[in-house]
Amino acid sequence: MTFANTTAYQKMFLGGWTFGHKNVQAANATQIGRARIGLDTMIEIFRNDSPMINLDWENATKDVNWTTDSDPFNPTNLSVVDFYKSLFGYMDAEENSKIWFNNRMWASMPINMNSFYNAVLRVLRPPGLSADDAGILAINHPMNQTVEDGLNTKATQKIVMFRIVLLLLVLCVITSSFTMLLVDEDSSY
Repeated sequence: MTFANTTAYQKMFLGGWTFGHKNVQAANATQIGRARIGLDTMIEIFRNDSPMINLDWENATKDVNWTTDSDPFNPTNLSVVDFYKSLFGYMDAEENSKIWFNNRMWASMPINMNSFYNAVLRVLRPPGLSADDAGILAINHPMNQTVEDGLNTKATQKIVMFRIVLLLLVLCVITSSFTMLLVDEDSSY
């Protein structure tokens, strides 16, 4: 995607998205298989040793709600074993999609994110729904302030001045309290 800048009449790179990037940190099928074997071994050890110490570890989290009741993604009535076995489905994927954007243009990130997710939504739309009827509307209001602009506001300047005056006042009181003792000692009546 490019954007014709209205002031300089030049094309600028907004960004885009690409598919098929290999994630070097993602576990492959062999590593996931080894992790499953390790988890099964650990579960078997817990099953064999928990009666010795009277620990019911399999039902320790039964009927425990870790989040709010209205959370649609909250796994209900999962045992510890079921919870860990469900984690294998959420490991990192070997192939990733990347969204690229120009961070000098304020609206480029939301534009590219929106176009990517619109493409995904239109590919995965239910049958019978037209691609024109499926879409996500993104509204963006970028702030055209830099960090320097944010620090140069009147409120920030007033706070800085108040702190300087307070610091000077404190330093004056502390030094004057020591000098008063010295002057008081040398006085004669």
